[in-house]
Amino acid sequence: MPDLHHISHIQTERINESARAQSLIDAGIELFGEYGINGTTTRMLSKQSGANSAAIPYYFGSKEGLYMASMTHVVNDILDMTSPFVNKVEQCLNEGLSKEDALKEYQKMMEGFCALFIEENGLSRYTSLICREHVSPTEAYDIFYDRYYKRTQKIMCRLIGIIKNMDAHSDEVVIRAHAFFGQTLGFLTAREALTRSLKGKKITLKHHSIMKKIIEDNIDSALKEAMA
Repeated sequence: MPDLHHISHIQTERINESARAQSLIDAGIELFGEYGINGTTTRMLSKQSGANSAAIPYYFGSKEGLYMASMTHVVNDILDMTSPFVNKVEQCLNEGLSKEDALKEYQKMMEGFCALFIEENGLSRYTSLICREHVSPTEAYDIFYDRYYKRTQKIMCRLIGIIKNMDAHSDEVVIRAHAFFGQTLGFLTAREALTRSLKGKKITLKHHSIMKKIIEDNIDSALKEAMA
C-alpha cells in the first residue's frame, strides 16, 4: 500500500502489518459508505471492527485518516482489477493505431470495465462509498480521481480522438468518453433498479452477456460512422 494522505511512514508500516488495522479499514468502507464521514462515529467503527477505539488514532491518526485509508484500499483494489487490461490498451495506443484498431482497443477496454462493474466480483461492497464521493466529494476523492480515473479517462479520450479524428482534449470527446464509461458504471450503481425491473430475478451470466452486447452495440453505433 502506498503512503496514505496525512499518514506518516511509520503509521503506514503499522497498517500494512496489522490485521486489526485492516479490520478497521473494512469497517470504514462499509460504515463510511452508508453514513458518510460525519455520520460515522469512532464507536461505530470500533464496534464493527472489533478493535479498541484507541486503535484508530494509533494506526490512522484520526477518523479522517481512516477515511483516507479506506478510499486508498478501494482504489488499490480497483487498480489491481483494471491495470492488466488498461496497460495493454495503453501500450497498443502508444505504438500507434488506425481508426479501426483504435475502436477494437476501445471495445476491449470497455469489455474489461463490464467485467468489473457487471459481474459478481466483490466490487459491489465499494459501491456506496464510491457513489457518496461522486455526489459529495471530499478530499478523499482526489485519491480516486488522481490515481485511477484521470489516467483511464485520458486513454479513452485518446482512443475516441483517433476514431473521430478529433482533439482528444476537446469537450465533446471528454463528454463522449464519460458517457460511454457511465453505461458500464450504471450497471453497478443502479443494480437494484435493474433487478426490480427484471421482476426480482437474480442477474445471471446470460444477463451479463446481454449487457455487454448492448454496450458494445451502443459504442459501435456512436463511433463507427466516423470510420466510413
